Amino acid sequence: MQIADREQGAEIYSAATKKDQSKICFNAAAAMVRKLKAESPMLDSMITVHTNAVAMLQNESTFKPLSADSDTEDGLNPHCGIIDEYHAHKNDGMVKILETGMGARLQPLLLIITTAGYNRQSPCYKFRNVCINYLEGTLKNDSTFAIIFTLDEDDDPYNPNNWIKANPNLGAAPYVSYMETQARNAQTEGVTAEIEFKTKNLNIWTDTAATWISQDNIKACRSELSELPEDATLLAALDLSSTDDITALSVYAPKYSLFHTYYFCPEDKVKDRRNTDKAVYAQFQADGDMFFNDGNVIDYAYIRNFIHELAVQYFIRAIAYDPYNSSQLVIQLTEDGHECIKFGQGYQSISPPTKELERLILAEEISYIYSPVIEWMFSNVEMKRNAEGHIKPHKGNRDSKNKIDGVVSMIMAYGLSMSDEYGDSVYNSRGMEVLTAKDK
Repeated sequence: MQIADREQGAEIYSAATKKDQSKICFNAAAAMVRKLKAESPMLDSMITVHTNAVAMLQNESTFKPLSADSDTEDGLNPHCGIIDEYHAHKNDGMVKILETGMGARLQPLLLIITTAGYNRQSPCYKFRNVCINYLEGTLKNDSTFAIIFTLDEDDDPYNPNNWIKANPNLGAAPYVSYMETQARNAQTEGVTAEIEFKTKNLNIWTDTAATWISQDNIKACRSELSELPEDATLLAALDLSSTDDITALSVYAPKYSLFHTYYFCPEDKVKDRRNTDKAVYAQFQADGDMFFNDGNVIDYAYIRNFIHELAVQYFIRAIAYDPYNSSQLVIQLTEDGHECIKFGQGYQSISPPTKELERLILAEEISYIYSPVIEWMFSNVEMKRNAEGHIKPHKGNRDSKNKIDGVVSMIMAYGLSMSDEYGDSVYNSRGMEVLTAKDK
């Protein structure tokens, strides 16, 4: 399109939601051009490769990566546009910009490349349905060529004989051994791995919400301990609620891979007739599984004192908290000498510890001090996924049994342990050793 199409001033764009994504296609093309330059002195004199552009002076053509967050979208006159990973686009704005800019071209071409995704309301999924109508002959549009590699609805995704439907180059890209590994992971590592396998490896569209971890897997991680070990060093996390709801405090002892979570709630949760789960709260109150204070608002002074008493018994290295619901309590805890760390609830922050905690639970490599509250909350968790495959816990749309505060605080506490500063690195326990020439 840039070199051999005889189009004067051809503009070629590789477009995606982020610059790094758009450069994947661009970088592959730039590598091809470099090989052409090495093989052809004529082309070497005609084409220049830059970091963010391939330029051909003879016909004044350029090839550039373009992202949806770019401020250079207006005034484009594309001869060829390449939309990469369309499922990740929140809207069809980039497609429309490239399409409407092609009006002055006699033979423009727009390529749209994507794997499946999670959002069935996305412009990509809607366009996919239109393409299916073209393929089935329901609609006719000779200007659009569509091809979809995926499994049929009744196909078993774990049957290797079906994989070639979504991977026509199976055996070379990807290798069969890779697919076998991904399929095993999908069957053993939980719903996150399963959805990743279906969307990325088999091009099957899935829903964003899915129940996270089964109760059997959760219960298998119950600890035989009823209290934290006396020598435990703790990482803590507070999921601070609104003033009339549950606040959860989770502590994690990395040495023992052990969690313990405490819950605080105003007593009116049990009395409020509008609360459809008041029987559940009443049971927690009767069994002593949740701390209740008088009134209809949470008693932050009680929580502050509780953390103080806990810190007398154990060394608390740091306390993570969600800045969105931060309150005077965080300021007071800081004044008390605790190191309080902001822990955002966006995909980038919470996805890595969520995925790792899921893996550890399924492998039974962590445990928790038993409480019916945490098992109840795990049963309420659904997972939301963004276009990049990051996940975060979600209450779902159910009217009852929708509290997940303890799970969120567990994820945050474990997230601290994944950081360089608070993790289990040997340098945190013994410091750095220096070898001298004599030691060697």
